[in-house]
Amino acid sequence: TFEFQNMKCANDTSSDPYFEYKGFDSFQREGHWRLIWELSWSNCTEGAVSFSRTRRSVVFTTQNGAQEVDLVTPTTKKTCNEPSGFALNVTETMPVSPGANWNGGDTCTALAPTAPKLDACPVEVNYTAAASISSSI
Repeated sequence: TFEFQNMKCANDTSSDPYFEYKGFDSFQREGHWRLIWELSWSNCTEGAVSFSRTRRSVVFTTQNGAQEVDLVTPTTKKTCNEPSGFALNVTETMPVSPGANWNGGDTCTALAPTAPKLDACPVEVNYTAAASISSSI
């Protein structure tokens, strides 16, 4: 089953890190799953709008009676071995040029030519955040 979640308007720079999460009813039964997520973004530089995307996936199993997902341990500095996220270096936001084909609102980000180097464990999910995420999915 395919469920699309559009989070293009998620922009909360007051929270660091910012978590965006949604639950999917499809996972409320036993099974083997591949969850594919895609991040797409636009870059406004010199009046042009360019579009990029990256895609990742994770394979997992759901089973009745199994223990709850541990969101804390996998994000500790002791257990991360490679970066699994994605980073963009936003240098500024600017108004979209007149006539540009852009459906993301009236502002667009300008990105640095190179992305920041990723830390293997840039974010640690604490117990409070994990409980909040678990209760809503």
